[in-house]
Amino acid sequence: MMWLIYLFIIVASIILLSRRYLGWFISKLLARQFGWKSVRLTGIGLFRIQNIKIVICNGFSVEVHDLRLSSSFVNQEQRKPIMFTAADLRVESELSLIQNASKENKAKTSNKLTPEKQARIMQWIQYVGAKVHTSNIVLLDALPGCLLHITFDNLCLETYLEREGLQLELKCKLIQSKLFLRKKIDALLLDVSLAGSASVDVSEGSGKLKKFSVNLGNPRIIVYDGIINYINNHTIRKVKSEMPSESNKDPALIRLLRRTPNINFDIDKLSVQFIASLNVTHPRRLSLNLQTLKTTVDTSMQTASIQFTDCKITDNSADSHFHCHHFLATVISQVPAPAPPGIALPSSVFQASVHIFTPFIVMYQHDLSWWINYGRGSQFSKFFGRKSSFEDDFSHQNIIIEKTFDELNNVDSAPRIIIDSELTDFQCQLRNSDSKTVVFGIDLATLTADHLMEEVEFGVESLWCHHGDVGVINERLTLDPTKHVFGTTVAIGAGLAKFIKYRGNKQLCIQLDECQFEWEEEVITLIVDFVQSIRSQKVESPEESDTVDKHL
Repeated sequence: MMWLIYLFIIVASIILLSRRYLGWFISKLLARQFGWKSVRLTGIGLFRIQNIKIVICNGFSVEVHDLRLSSSFVNQEQRKPIMFTAADLRVESELSLIQNASKENKAKTSNKLTPEKQARIMQWIQYVGAKVHTSNIVLLDALPGCLLHITFDNLCLETYLEREGLQLELKCKLIQSKLFLRKKIDALLLDVSLAGSASVDVSEGSGKLKKFSVNLGNPRIIVYDGIINYINNHTIRKVKSEMPSESNKDPALIRLLRRTPNINFDIDKLSVQFIASLNVTHPRRLSLNLQTLKTTVDTSMQTASIQFTDCKITDNSADSHFHCHHFLATVISQVPAPAPPGIALPSSVFQASVHIFTPFIVMYQHDLSWWINYGRGSQFSKFFGRKSSFEDDFSHQNIIIEKTFDELNNVDSAPRIIIDSELTDFQCQLRNSDSKTVVFGIDLATLTADHLMEEVEFGVESLWCHHGDVGVINERLTLDPTKHVFGTTVAIGAGLAKFIKYRGNKQLCIQLDECQFEWEEEVITLIVDFVQSIRSQKVESPEESDTVDKHL
């Protein structure tokens, strides 16, 4: 009977010692295995660890609170057989330390991961998921002298194994990010908040990224003009590139279509705001709002498109605004047409189409003058006047002025890009302080050209200019093209201009139909005032412009 008591005492002692030193033993084992500086585990239970703190190196730490292991077999709320949940995740580091750690990790794992091991990992990872209720990431010197703080709410990671590979899906209820200047009070440069999901498709075996999809809802981006001063005060290091190969001679968009994976990017209710507060009496906010934004890139078909609806640009302190109902731009690969004998075919042909539907602009002269004077401030003059150093020698570029026709026939590697654009139902209202208005309108305008601009065709239908007192700002002006109205200074029923450059010869042909011109001095004066406000070299401070606005 005594031996049972002794056995019980021994087992109890082992359990107590293991509970006390188990965390220490596992911490040392993990730190040695992964090469971390230190690992600390506290509150270890059967399916729970109360606190985990990992110091990868000096200045780079990861802390996890209330890490739990659950399963869909015992908890119907979980969707995976192996589910990790954490109440809070905190990461503090310098960006350079994370980059160095990722490079070392990649160098270690690149030699160990074979296609067979990758396939086995994908087989197991499909049963694993993770969820973090709150996550905070603090990056010191994300940009030199800046601090980046990112917060995630309800971050969830799920995996799915498909026939062609693995799909990773990341969802988040709310993401907030702020970029600050360090060691300064009220030095916010960038503020971003959004919610959405992202999914990545990885091919089985090779691990190559096949498709990348992003869905965002209600993203809000606020940019402060202090970021201009930051860029002016920090030099941008130039990355030296290798000598361009034959494939790198293609336009950047063509190289993008050939190298990137398939991309789907959907955004609902995008808001981008720029706050002008430097050297002004009253800050002004310029806002861009998009109802929907969709971007797709298909590498197999070599096509790309971007479209948005209900675009609005407004100023919180002005009546000037811009509105566009729909915008669509596409790039499509086409089969080259048969060429005449003696003419080399291009390596590829791409058609770039741009369609703009119902753009409407209302522009007040004093609003335009304010923003132009603001843009001519010292911070923007320095920003746009930054000198870039080029190490290439371009002195020999002007030696060959023109190539012969036979030389052009030998160059067949460059792709050809056909540009096709269309503008529908365009109106622009120019207003002065007395509400005198000049309205420009175009029912339809088209432009067709190649990327070398050797053959350009521009057509317009129903172009007109009308002068009058338009009382309602948001109303579009409607004119009957069949009837002349007093105040319509220019009316062109149709117009066509064509430019051709062939074997060094240049031809220009212009044709106009049903033209009407009416002289009115007030219209010319108003247009000249607008042009002078744009071209004026006098640099007024935005404070002076604010004073002028008050008097107006």
